[in-house]
Amino acid sequence: MMRFGKLLTGLALSAALALAQQSCDTKLFTLQSEPGVKIKEFVDNLADECGLTVIVKDKYAKERLKDRLGKIVLKKATLYDILHLILEENDLSYTLKGNTLKIGYLVTKTFHVDYVTS
Repeated sequence: MMRFGKLLTGLALSAALALAQQSCDTKLFTLQSEPGVKIKEFVDNLADECGLTVIVKDKYAKERLKDRLGKIVLKKATLYDILHLILEENDLSYTLKGNTLKIGYLVTKTFHVDYVTS
């Protein structure tokens, strides 16, 4: 019986996190922060609000997340607007899939180059 209770608790927690993520997909945020807040603190607060798991992909991103932000005032901004503003404007890339936010500094891209040999 104890195992079944833990399973229900786990399912309820998963459902609550899924609902938090859904509400953040459509939610408009009004935020204000004082100068000097670290990017990591800002992202962690947003992740807590939305039930996101944050993964930092490389050591350069980890260092970059220690940088401090200036004063931020956002009115009626979506989660994606905030992530773009805070992360991409600080040279960090991110992907958000489900409730997992992956943050990186290094980005690998593959390009196909056509060339002619003689």
